Amino acid sequence: MYWTEEITLMQDKPEKKQGVLVHSYTPVRKVYGERKSVGWREFFAAEAAGTTLSAVFVLHADEYNGERVLLWKGSLYSVQRAYETGSTVELTVSDLPQTKGDPP
Repeated sequence: MYWTEEITLMQDKPEKKQGVLVHSYTPVRKVYGERKSVGWREFFAAEAAGTTLSAVFVLHADEYNGERVLLWKGSLYSVQRAYETGSTVELTVSDLPQTKGDPP
């Protein structure tokens, strides 16, 4: 693996404003990893459950502390599954809807 993709791990701070839950994401740290495609079995199993998976990011396990949101190339992703494989962790993610005009 080349570990060339810059990924920003984000913290989600939801709060209620006028009865509506509003999410605000703050960067925690930048890490380097590798982006892979989602396997077809996992993709279709998630589709059957109503979730669309976008990608798998592989990071060093010691750099990941349970963050549930990440930023990659200007897009936000929600971590659906974190699978530790020894010294690495695979984060299977789906697109996180963004409000038009809001910076990530």
